[in-house]
Amino acid sequence: MKLDALLDKYSDIFDNRLHQYMDYKLKEDGHSDEFYDAMGHIPLAAGKRVRPTLAALSCEAVGGRPDEAMELALAVELLHNASLIHDDIIDGDIKRRNVPTVHTKYGIPIAITVGDALVGEAFYMIAMLPEVRMRRYGVNVVKELFVSFTLAIRGLYSGEAQDIDFVHRFDVMEEDYMTMISKKTSSMHRLATRGGAILGGGHIEEIEALSEFGIDFGMMFQIKDDLLGLIGSEELLGKTVGIDIRGKKRTLYMVHALQNVSGEDKSVLNELLRRKYRPEDVDIERKIFERAGSIDYCEKKIREIKDRAVSHLEILPESEAKQSLLDMAEWSIVRES
Repeated sequence: MKLDALLDKYSDIFDNRLHQYMDYKLKEDGHSDEFYDAMGHIPLAAGKRVRPTLAALSCEAVGGRPDEAMELALAVELLHNASLIHDDIIDGDIKRRNVPTVHTKYGIPIAITVGDALVGEAFYMIAMLPEVRMRRYGVNVVKELFVSFTLAIRGLYSGEAQDIDFVHRFDVMEEDYMTMISKKTSSMHRLATRGGAILGGGHIEEIEALSEFGIDFGMMFQIKDDLLGLIGSEELLGKTVGIDIRGKKRTLYMVHALQNVSGEDKSVLNELLRRKYRPEDVDIERKIFERAGSIDYCEKKIREIKDRAVSHLEILPESEAKQSLLDMAEWSIVRES
């Protein structure tokens, strides 16, 4: 099956399950309609559903059925969306997936509460997994899922704290950036691939291999996201291009440029990072990044990480699911949104 069709397939399956869950919550919990509208605002908006697809494919690649990972996929996606809602507040973003951000539409207090609620719902779904998995997989697997989930959350807030701290620093190195995204972004991809492998009944070597694949996939996914946020199409992205420039984020192209520019470009870049943002800064900095080779460097780094990511899958038996994971790794390089 071609990758586009595969992504559409799992997106449809996941979206149906997500709608069922949100409808159930709307009917059963008794909270205001506005609160649950806000709760579903970003999760129900169109998305690539990369993490649910990774979970399903990882489950299938070790001999399980993709549907066995769907509850986990839902928990992972709810947690991911909680982090997006809080990120948007921190960054002051006004648009995501071509809709207003939650805090823009419903206000910051509701947005914070919705983010917290989605984390709670994600934990609830993980807590319910043992009831249907215990007999088949045993208590050690249940514990491993909770440990994996908790480590992912620790990665999220640790990475976010580093991301915030980096904005005020001029000494951020590539290693610092890689560590940050391995926590903030890769922790969720690792949770998807690792959890899928656990629920698929994979042996420890397969679980660890897919965990490492998830980490590397998340890292190249984030570097590509950073690039698209600089040179991509706003219509395709569904969010404002140049938002990282406005936020003075230490993306990989920024870190590379700060270490490699000289002369007038160095002076201009340092000045732009110190003064208040202006809309024209995006074009000015983009040209500096081009002259410094920082954009090309990011593309090269993505391919290096991709090669490492696919090497982790060598341990898996040949299957359509394994090939789809390899295809997703290649897609992460060439995607435009």
